[in-house]
Amino acid sequence: MNHTTQPAEHRKNHAVARAVSFVLSLLSMITAGTIYLFSLYSTSVSQKLSYNQTQAAIIASCGGYGLYLSGPLAGALADSVGPRIVLRFSAVLLFAGYTLMGLAYDRWSFVRTEWWAFAAYFFLVGLGSSGAYNSALATNMRNFEKKHHGFAVGFSVAFVGLSAFIFSLFSPFFYIPTDENDFVVKGGGVPIPEGKTLDTFRFLLFLAISCAVLNFVAALGLQDLSKSRNPKLTEPNPKESTPLLHGTSNPPPSSSPSSDYTREQVLCSPDAYLLFFSFLIQTGTGLMVINNIGAIVLALVNASPDQYSPKLHALQSFYVSLLSVCNALGRVTTGIASDFARRAWGTQRTVFFLFACSLMVVGNAVGAFGVQSLGMGIVCGHGRLGLRPR
Repeated sequence: MNHTTQPAEHRKNHAVARAVSFVLSLLSMITAGTIYLFSLYSTSVSQKLSYNQTQAAIIASCGGYGLYLSGPLAGALADSVGPRIVLRFSAVLLFAGYTLMGLAYDRWSFVRTEWWAFAAYFFLVGLGSSGAYNSALATNMRNFEKKHHGFAVGFSVAFVGLSAFIFSLFSPFFYIPTDENDFVVKGGGVPIPEGKTLDTFRFLLFLAISCAVLNFVAALGLQDLSKSRNPKLTEPNPKESTPLLHGTSNPPPSSSPSSDYTREQVLCSPDAYLLFFSFLIQTGTGLMVINNIGAIVLALVNASPDQYSPKLHALQSFYVSLLSVCNALGRVTTGIASDFARRAWGTQRTVFFLFACSLMVVGNAVGAFGVQSLGMGIVCGHGRLGLRPR
């Protein structure tokens, strides 16, 4: 084959492999976001298993603990053993967690149903979500050039935010008849047939199977292509590598000292701690609303879990879907906008983080002072992730 055609052919093959890997990473991102579906079924779980609101909140928090506290370990494993192996472990953890939650909800005799046991099951879901998220994210970060990181990261993590909306679209297939016949919800949310409500047991098993299958499929083609991005496709010519002037040598490839940091540099950086704590505070308020949106809906309509009905489930489904869509929009728009602003005007990505923080404050204030329908839609959506990796 002519050597002149090799670079073009390699670039084409590399682009195809990267596109396939990117699409498969989106499948993993979708499964990582299922943790935000908890509010869709939390009220029915609390009602059937007699959990109070504090216990339900702890269960939701345990899922978050599994997701976020295991992040460094999941990322390190993706670096050391590769994303495919981590995705397979994540598939097993997600399947085990959701299956145990479903069996506990259905009161199978060999499964513990206490709230702390349910929290442990949801913690497994968080661990699996962390593995899926970090494997897909780390791979995309390596496969795309730094100037495209905002797009690659923003677009891929948008599917984490959109996950709750995507899976809520399947919920009508898991409705069962109920005695309630007095509800109609129009103008938003997932339409629920009159007189029916969600079969939580079957829906949780559906999540278990779906997450396992999607991650196993993603593990088939997700790959790190960073090492093959600029290979030496031809044999070096000794004459061409000889410097034109005696005593000179070819300069080494330039690197940006501000782009890459070691773990030690990060741990010793005051800016890293400032970013960590500000990010923790801002996203924490958003996660609080996302994890407790079901209880918030009950409070807004002055209802108790004992009064749970198809009408209340439809309202919860509407807000879960609305938060999911806004969450996805916030993730993808900030990623693309930060890329554009950085290239066009040299704008630092932290500017978008400040904008996100401001939007979170506005959303929380609107929700706190009584304009509930507007505040709930914005509070955790656009303001959740304003900062994108470099």
